Amino acid sequence: MDSVAFGWSHINEKGEFTLEGGEYFWPEAAGDITPESLVSGAAAEGVKPYLMVYSLDGDNQLTLMLSDETLRNRSIDSIAALVKDKGFGGVMLDFEGLGLKLDAASQQKLLNDYVRQLVDKISPLGATVSVAVPPPNSAYKGYDYITLASMAEDLMIMAYKYHPKGVTGPEPNSMVDDAITMLVKAGVPKNKLLLGISLGSETPDSIDDKIGLAKRHGLKGAAIWLLKIYSPAHEEAVNRVVEKIGK
Repeated sequence: MDSVAFGWSHINEKGEFTLEGGEYFWPEAAGDITPESLVSGAAAEGVKPYLMVYSLDGDNQLTLMLSDETLRNRSIDSIAALVKDKGFGGVMLDFEGLGLKLDAASQQKLLNDYVRQLVDKISPLGATVSVAVPPPNSAYKGYDYITLASMAEDLMIMAYKYHPKGVTGPEPNSMVDDAITMLVKAGVPKNKLLLGISLGSETPDSIDDKIGLAKRHGLKGAAIWLLKIYSPAHEEAVNRVVEKIGK
């Protein structure tokens, strides 16, 4: 893998950027292992470290932040300060749930404006922005894929959670294939697309199907969520279908 996103920040219920509380927070040191040493260690190995910023618009907290100038500017300034002070090479925005309940076009504009402002802020620091987005064949329509791809380093397509609630198992290859095809036909450059693969769904026996789709469509690559459940069996399966470069 040539990059890793550390899930250490989020937008809270008040629309505020924070490193505390919830599921995504800045971790405490464990002896000599610190958050800073993990970031610098990844960079030293040639693995680009990203700060992931998570938010779900479940109670409109993401919309609140995106639409409030003070909250928006404060979050971007805080993110830029962390990038500069902690040595992150980029920011991964994982802003979920847009366009489900509110007007899709308005939600798209809010996100586009935020990404543009963040790119302008951290580009002088030598850092880039990536955006995790739901697939186009989902219920979430608040994402302007073409514009986002024009500004971001890449789009990570979260092509999962297709099963009805309570149903488990590998994501249907046909749905994942349709999502990729829709994006490419819409004009999103293939070299801007990473196919998101959820280890919560995929097994060592099915992960090669998803990587095969990324290869077949000529995408930039694949991204795996979540590394803490990335087992030796998963790694063995991945190694069978990718060519390792470097170490």
